[in-house]
Amino acid sequence: MPGTQRIRLADPADPDAPPVERMVIADPANAVLSGRNFLLLPPGYTDAANANRRYPVVYLVHGSPGGPEDWLAAGDAPGTLRLFYRSRALPPMIVVSVDLSAGKPGRNREGLDVPGGPRLETYLARSVVTAVDRRYRTLADREHRALGGMSGGAFAALNIGLHHTAEFGALLLSMPYDTPENRTALGASADANTPREYLRTMPFPRPVAAFLAAGTGAPGDVADARRIGEAFRSRGQQATVHTEDGFGHTWRTARATLPHLLAFAAEVFEHPRG
Repeated sequence: MPGTQRIRLADPADPDAPPVERMVIADPANAVLSGRNFLLLPPGYTDAANANRRYPVVYLVHGSPGGPEDWLAAGDAPGTLRLFYRSRALPPMIVVSVDLSAGKPGRNREGLDVPGGPRLETYLARSVVTAVDRRYRTLADREHRALGGMSGGAFAALNIGLHHTAEFGALLLSMPYDTPENRTALGASADANTPREYLRTMPFPRPVAAFLAAGTGAPGDVADARRIGEAFRSRGQQATVHTEDGFGHTWRTARATLPHLLAFAAEVFEHPRG
C-alpha cells in the first residue's frame, strides 16, 4: 500500500505555498520496489471548506539521470506554483513529481516498459495514477489529467501519453525528443516505443493537446519540438511550440518553461475537447 508523509519545503506562514507530501508507491509486479513520488497540493487543500472540492492533476517526470526531487529543487515547481497562486493566475491543481528512476537515478530509463523490467510506463500510467486518485481528491478523468516532463522525462511523457490517451488529455513537454536512446534494449517493441515512427499514423480516438518547449541555445531541441508539434497537427491534434531565447538543454530551461506548461494545462482543463 502507498504511504504518505507531509514534508515542508516552504515557509508555513505563506498561505500561497503549496503543501508537499511524499507518497511512496511500490510496485514489485512491475519490478519497481519503491518510488518516492512528491505531491504539491493546492493551498487550502486540507481546509474544511474545501472538503468536497476535487482538483485536476499534472504529472511531471524528471530527466535522466535524475529523480523526483529535481522538479522540487532545480525545476522549482513549488516556487512557480507559489507565484501563480499569489497572483491568482492559475486555478488550484495537484502537481505530482513522479519517480521513474526505479531506484537507480544514474540510469537513463526513459519511462519504458523494458523487457525483463522494470516496467515504468505501466508503473506510472496504472499504479501511480490509481494510487493518487484513491488517496487524493482528484478529478479522475483524462480531461483533467496532464502528463509532462523535461528531456528524458519529456520523452517518457510523450511516449506514455500517446500509449494512454484514455488517461491523459494533455502533454507538457520541455526539451522533448521522439526516439529512445536505448532502442536496442527494447527488441521487437522498439518501433512501438518510438513516437517518431508511429505518431504520424496513429489514430486518436480522443483528442490530445500538446505543449512543446525548447531553448534556442539548443537548436536540436527546437527542431525536435517543431517536428513533434507538426506530427501532432498532421493528425488533427492541438500542438503549441514555445521557445526561450538563448536557453540550452538544462534545468534552467525546464524551470523557465514550467509556467507556460502549467498555464497550458489549466487552459485544457478549463476547456476540455472531449
